[in-house]
Amino acid sequence: MRLTVHLHPNSKQEKIVKTGDEFFDVWVRAKPKDNEANLQLIKLLAEYFTIPKSYVEITHGLHSRIKIINVTTS
Repeated sequence: MRLTVHLHPNSKQEKIVKTGDEFFDVWVRAKPKDNEANLQLIKLLAEYFTIPKSYVEITHGLHSRIKIINVTTS
């Protein structure tokens, strides 16, 4: 499954809001340095879909707030 995520780093809360079929807004407390926000994003999406973190991969937008995520569900 391919998702488009708008990441909001350095937020006061952590949450995921589905805004469309394959579109999500994700707020994380981690700061966007040293890859911390990306790692937290992967952790939250893995919890949301109840899959291992290794099944979630950022394919585009590693240094951007808009990211394309590939999620393997099997």
